[in-house]
Amino acid sequence: MVVIRVFIASVLTVSLIVGFPLQAAETFLQSLNEGAAAYDEFNIEKAQYILENALSEHNLSVIATKDLIQAHLTLALCYVSQNKETQTFKSFLAILALDPSYVLAGEEFAPKLMKLFERASEAFFQHDYYVSLTSAPLFAEVFDNTKLLGVTPLTFKLSRKEEHLLEIKHKNYDVWHETFEKDFRENLVVRDVVLVKSEALQASLKGHAGGHAGGPSHSKAVRGDSELRSSSFRGRLATEESQVDKILKAEKKLYVRPHNDSLYKRWWFWTALGALAVGAVAYYELGRSAPPSPVYQDRTGTRVIVTLP
Repeated sequence: MVVIRVFIASVLTVSLIVGFPLQAAETFLQSLNEGAAAYDEFNIEKAQYILENALSEHNLSVIATKDLIQAHLTLALCYVSQNKETQTFKSFLAILALDPSYVLAGEEFAPKLMKLFERASEAFFQHDYYVSLTSAPLFAEVFDNTKLLGVTPLTFKLSRKEEHLLEIKHKNYDVWHETFEKDFRENLVVRDVVLVKSEALQASLKGHAGGHAGGPSHSKAVRGDSELRSSSFRGRLATEESQVDKILKAEKKLYVRPHNDSLYKRWWFWTALGALAVGAVAYYELGRSAPPSPVYQDRTGTRVIVTLP
């Protein structure tokens, strides 16, 4: 009986831990819709209040990036409507931190808003630029000047103040590499890399050699943009995307999200709380099942020994 109750308590705790992020995302989306509706009704102050609270009260790590961008964009529209250029500027910086490739385009945006976004973009990319790497096969290690950054697919920022040698390494594949000079001018670099198998490369080199003995052949694993974006790459990558779709969607860890110090919004807080709850239930049930103590005190404080049957 005790085991069953402990098991039920454990299931409830796990449900709470898993359900909390889902509830947070749903609540944020509801606030986003309410804020957008208030803005459409020209109730600017109400929309601003709803969106500011949504971005400060929720655990933003579980919110979809597109929803966060939409919240910051609507908030920027609220700010610019009230001539709050500084707050609008900060909202655009938050959007670029979530997605450096974001571009504000559309006839519905006023020229003033477009100029503020351009200013924010210039400030955001003033010292750094971003590189997005995808490889076939996936999960290849990415190095910057021999420092491991992570595995593909990966997006990261690089400083313009120094030169960077990027390398993609995968077991049994040749190393891909590309050098970015100091003061690199572009803001966003995208590379879709097809890694070449070492065995296939050796066989190809032997075929070209035609049986002639000679010195070792050399080949670069670097591919130009035309080959990187070829249909061959798309076909090979498509076979793997179905298995790692969730990873592709979640691979935006480098994007800076607004920091939140609230204890109850941390996942480990609820995990610890659930563990304490399970431990308390187990301790209570084990205590109930233990035999009563043969020693007790009567009203006068005299210790009396009771002989159990």
